[in-house]
Amino acid sequence: MCEERGRDGVSRLIVRGEIDQAVGPTLAARITQAASRPETTELIIDLRQVSFLAAAGITSLLEGRAAAIRHGCYYRVANAHGIVRKVLSIVELLDLLQHDDRVLPRHGARGHRRLHLDAPPSGRPQHRR
Repeated sequence: MCEERGRDGVSRLIVRGEIDQAVGPTLAARITQAASRPETTELIIDLRQVSFLAAAGITSLLEGRAAAIRHGCYYRVANAHGIVRKVLSIVELLDLLQHDDRVLPRHGARGHRRLHLDAPPSGRPQHRR
């Protein structure tokens, strides 16, 4: 794993190889560490170089997402492909993890307020087309 940090607050955690029970807890810890940095506003978990995703890997991605939300950091998984994409699709997490829905946990987290892109500033929901 390596991390690329941009000056714009975006951090990209690049994961390589297999994410199984030997790697899962380390991945969750690294995601939590990256999300907890005050300068991190968005965290992207890049799975381009991941060849296998076990249940422990799925757990680590979900724990990482929860940590990012707790810290008021946007979170998404990018570049899932092959068997990794198929596994995330089968367990119905692909859309959840790949979609950057710009939802923050609560008012005041890192100076942000809760924001849903589907709602205009007036608070009335928009109709999707």
